[in-house]
This record gives sequence, structure tokens and C-alpha cells, in this order.
Amino acid sequence: MKDKEPNETIYFEDRKIPPGKDGQYRCPFRCGSSGYPARKWKTMAGFMKHLNECPKSAAGRKRTEEKDKLAREAAEAYKAKALAAIGHKIGDTIHFIHEIIVKPEYEQRGSRQVRMRYEPVKRFVGKTDRIERIDWLGQSVFLNYYIRCPITTYCSLQDAEAAAKERQKGWDEYVEQCQMCR
Repeated sequence: MKDKEPNETIYFEDRKIPPGKDGQYRCPFRCGSSGYPARKWKTMAGFMKHLNECPKSAAGRKRTEEKDKLAREAAEAYKAKALAAIGHKIGDTIHFIHEIIVKPEYEQRGSRQVRMRYEPVKRFVGKTDRIERIDWLGQSVFLNYYIRCPITTYCSLQDAEAAAKERQKGWDEYVEQCQMCR
């Protein structure tokens, strides 16, 4: 685009944009934040570049809506893929390892969080539950509000309890190793 003479009126998206009294251009879409003075452009080339990229112009709003639509479609596709990949349906009975944090790493003292221990005290138990609800929260799939997928399921409760004992033993060894390193 050929550079125009300074202080010339610009026509953009059916708007007439004259320069200010000081010869500088200001965005007619009021794209700056309210707590700060409006941005100014001294050169026509810089102002035209801004007008083409301005997020509050009609074309800019359309670009933003298209990006949001693509992001929503991608999130819906990811959600559908994740829900299809869990392999469980409502009414299924599952056996799994449930992790319980007995004493957390941080505790609330007044208005602040205080670190009480280096690793949380955990307990692992084998559990059986029937799926009554499948939810999508954030980027994760949850079964019955508290079981986060993907989860390892077992054929029977005895297998889940044996695996929970092994995991508890592994966690206790990890905590002991961390204590020895301190």
C-alpha cells in the first residue's frame, strides 16, 4: 500500500478517520484499556497496520469469534474422545485402588498455608464401586465425582486389595528413602 501524506483523512470499514489536532491518529474502535490514555500513531503506515489488526474492529471481532469457535470444537472433540476412551458405562461395577491422603503436606494455620511435612501421609485401599455418573471437569473425566480417569481397574476386589498393598508398600519405601536423603 502506498504511503499517504501526513494528516490525511483515512477511510476504513465505512468510517472516516481524521487525524487529531496534533496530527496524530487515534483508533476509532477504542481498543485501549480504560485506565490508560488512548494510543496514538504518528505515521499513517503504523496506524493502518493497527487498523488491520485491531481486535475491536468488525474484522477483528470476526477473527476472534472464529478462533473461539475452533477452540470450542477442538475441546468438544477432545472431550468426546476422552469419554469414549474410558471404556466404562453407567451401571458397570469396577474394582480399583482408592488413594486417601490422611495428613496433607500443607495445613491451614489462620490465614496461611504452613508446610507440616515433606510428603503427605497416604493410604491406599482396594475399593468396589458402581458407576452412577460420568462427568467432564476441566480436562479430566471423573466417575461418581471422585474417581479420576484414566484409572487401572481390576477383575476382582481381591486383586485390587493386593495391588493396593503393593502400592502402599512402594509409597512407604519412597517416603523412607526421601527421609534418608534429607
